[in-house]
Amino acid sequence: RGRIKHLDVVTLLRRIQPPLGFGKFCPHRVACKRLVCMNMPLNSDGTVTFNATLFALVRTALKIKTEGNFEQANEELRAIIKKIWKRTSMKLLEQVIPPIGDDEVTVGKFYATFLIQEHFRKFMKRQEEYYGYRPKKNPVEIQVGSIIEEEAAPEIHRAISGDLTAEEELERAMVEAAMEEGIYRRTGGLFGQVDSFLEPSSPLQPQVASQRPLQFTEVGSEDLDSP
Repeated sequence: RGRIKHLDVVTLLRRIQPPLGFGKFCPHRVACKRLVCMNMPLNSDGTVTFNATLFALVRTALKIKTEGNFEQANEELRAIIKKIWKRTSMKLLEQVIPPIGDDEVTVGKFYATFLIQEHFRKFMKRQEEYYGYRPKKNPVEIQVGSIIEEEAAPEIHRAISGDLTAEEELERAMVEAAMEEGIYRRTGGLFGQVDSFLEPSSPLQPQVASQRPLQFTEVGSEDLDSP
């Protein structure tokens, strides 16, 4: 039928050597990122067609209309194909490049959601390692987060980077814990600098107590002879 399950696409492409495939040394996460960029249409039975997969492989490898707005790039590429290959059937063209307005599920949306979930699990694991417990989640925040994830999924074409705000909060918490335990000197690792408890501008400067010189009094001979 010229179709394959989308879960088997990663396995198949890792068995095919570059430049057509990914190669056996390609990590699974990198392969998922490539599939997000390929963004083939996903059928209702969870399969992708051979034509769409081959077209997406060639398009991403040669970087043909892959920059900028994805829908606009698709329309420009459709116009170019119609102009050069006028006998191309519309069925085949819609199979490899779906027109704008078809709110269908694609492989890119599926694997973008997969990468988001993987990133979230790693983030929660880092929090658990730093704090020693898994923070409680507000059901309202979870619901809002899921809505945002669904809205952002069609526009995601690459993996999410690390959360710098969370890292700054973790670093601040570690500093506060160190100050409470009386650790006033930190080196390298998480902080990347050396801090001293006695800064040059610190009011707690070492003080030297002043001493008065010894005073001697003259003693008369009468005082020495007296019993």
